[in-house]
Amino acid sequence: HRPVARAVAARCFSGETFHEGDVLSWGTGQQGQLGHSEEKVLLPRRVAVLPEAVVDIACGASTTAAVGASGALYTWGTCEFGSLGHGVGVTECPRPAIVEALMGIPIASVSVGTNHMAALSADGDVFTWGWGGSFFGGCGGLGHGDTTDQPRPALVEALGEDGHKVTQVSCGGKHTLALTSDGTVLGWGAGDYGRLGNGRRSQKVPMPLELLQDNGVRAVQVAAGGSFSLVVDDSGAMWSFGRNDQSQLGLGANLTMDINSMEEFPVENRKFEGHAVLAVAAGKQHALAITDDGGVYYWGNRQFIEPHRLTLLDGADIVQVAGGENFCAALSAGGELWTWGRGLTSGALGHGKSRGEKHPRKVEALSELSVSRVSLGAKHAAVILGAAP
Repeated sequence: HRPVARAVAARCFSGETFHEGDVLSWGTGQQGQLGHSEEKVLLPRRVAVLPEAVVDIACGASTTAAVGASGALYTWGTCEFGSLGHGVGVTECPRPAIVEALMGIPIASVSVGTNHMAALSADGDVFTWGWGGSFFGGCGGLGHGDTTDQPRPALVEALGEDGHKVTQVSCGGKHTLALTSDGTVLGWGAGDYGRLGNGRRSQKVPMPLELLQDNGVRAVQVAAGGSFSLVVDDSGAMWSFGRNDQSQLGLGANLTMDINSMEEFPVENRKFEGHAVLAVAAGKQHALAITDDGGVYYWGNRQFIEPHRLTLLDGADIVQVAGGENFCAALSAGGELWTWGRGLTSGALGHGKSRGEKHPRKVEALSELSVSRVSLGAKHAAVILGAAP
């Protein structure tokens, strides 16, 4: 049953009443990732079959996951390798379905990679499932000590051995990052292009980033991208490592951006005009950051080789940024959403048309609503509604 929640004004959707915790999605849905029956939705539409209010949302290549207010986890879409978490042989789920293996375990947050997912429990335990790896594809981002696919969530046992509680988990293309309460960053999965930050080609179980530890870095956020990683520390510095062929590390013009460009170990990046970084987001080949003066910066996708300030968002009080396959989103403290991206035909920007936007543009279809969280996938997007504005 849906918990009692305040109605949110919904004049932009005639005759329909919305509630805090509702999920709206849009973009390409041929694989069921929208939770609607339609294959393409150009404007935000409510996922009507969710049985309760949602507190966290994550979009992947062709899947979506949501955490309910009760701590239950729901997933939907199309997958290979069991990344929906519904068991052996389940590759399609066009409507949100509860992940039964986690029933009774209160989930706090969820992250979705290309072919795997990770859920963080309220007690700090991490569960992963999906693609475990292959002979030619290398190691997957599950962290169970082998390369076996997991069609249902399984506890990452190695994370509990040191007694530190995990506070955040982030899934990338084929790797996963975790942050503990004492500021330690751990990584596992594929290590090609340096995405694990430790010089190793693969890591089947979680291992701390030694360079950060040795330098006394206390991390406050991690973000795993397609083949790269970002870390924000408590001084406001950002560290980046992994593939850099699209300038996704944001390190500037002193590096040659060719197909083999990479950084195998974390490199400190302070190219934010003297401002401290508060939060970051990693897309497939690009990244975004929010600084302490309210600035929003973007780089990668061979557009900007180092952080570029998006002055159109100055003064908007942005509190969250998100990166998809080739598009971006920014969310303000007031619940307003901006999206942009180039070369899009998926309709994932939510502006009612299948075309790109070079610059941030407010999603007018949500202007009468208040958004509390946004997530972007390969070709779709989803938001959680907040309290009435």
